[in-house]
Amino acid sequence: MPQLYRLTTRSLAAVALSLTLLLGACGGSGDSSTTTTSGGVPLDLVVLSLPIMVDHGERADGAAQQGDFETAIAEYAITNDTWRVLRSSVRKADADAYAAIQAAQALILDAARAQDADRVAKGVADQAAVIDAFIKENGK
Repeated sequence: MPQLYRLTTRSLAAVALSLTLLLGACGGSGDSSTTTTSGGVPLDLVVLSLPIMVDHGERADGAAQQGDFETAIAEYAITNDTWRVLRSSVRKADADAYAAIQAAQALILDAARAQDADRVAKGVADQAAVIDAFIKENGK
């Protein structure tokens, strides 16, 4: 039960982030220093939010390495919830990064379902590398 509570709390935090990002994208702050992608989440919020995916990806990898693929899938779900909010903005800013993150997400989920810890680790590493490069390029 504590595990379920912990994952539910994380899921609620991801939903809260999603709502915050969506509300921030819909209501303008009038701050002209905030670069936005047309119709999406402001790029500075994307850059600040992508590390959530890296963190939960690493948690998914840790769980997979311990043989806990149920938790790995739950952690993947949190990264995917965050990705759903951010992906259109990432796609508009960098189509190659978008495609690479999509591929890494698919690998993580497929590997966790197949209970293949090595492939989970590969997907998590691929996702982190692309996100890190995206942040370096767009977090100026």
